[in-house]
Amino acid sequence: TSSDAPTMPFDFQSLDGAEKWRAVKPLFSYMIPLALVYFAEYFINQGLVSAFIITVADHAFRLSAAAQYRWFQVLYQIGVFISRTVGGLLPWMPAVTLLAGLQLINSGFLSAAAVKTSLLTHFAAGTAIVLYEGLLGGSAYVHTFRTMHKEISPSRREFALGVVSITDTFGILFAGRRDSHTQCYLCPAL
Repeated sequence: TSSDAPTMPFDFQSLDGAEKWRAVKPLFSYMIPLALVYFAEYFINQGLVSAFIITVADHAFRLSAAAQYRWFQVLYQIGVFISRTVGGLLPWMPAVTLLAGLQLINSGFLSAAAVKTSLLTHFAAGTAIVLYEGLLGGSAYVHTFRTMHKEISPSRREFALGVVSITDTFGILFAGRRDSHTQCYLCPAL
């Protein structure tokens, strides 16, 4: 058969419970790293940024806390935009777990910096880290779906992309839950 021949779409709804589990289980290798990246990103953006804004207040180019927060969010989005835009131009990188690990390390460092304020003392350092966070997150997103496109058969690709595409929501949800405790610990006066 020709590789250009149309393939029958994967019919997930016709499967029983055990078959559905077997269809979803192989996708965990894409879902877990992507969820971890989003968990770390949103943990940083929602739970930690406000804490280290407080710690760099004296070295923030006279920016108010609100202005610092806006700059951090803009730079994060610039990092995401850059990495998603050029991600298709860069060599394919199947090791999305590496990006998840780097994002978790980033989150760990910023967690430590929020507790031990001497680790991050200048707004410029914070902006570099947040830009890096966006670059990692956007790269993980692009490379997850590029990897899936290369590794998953055309007949199951649409199904797999649909399942994995909701993974970011789970990472964000768990980060939001974790952030509520983090905010209470780091900023009890707020």
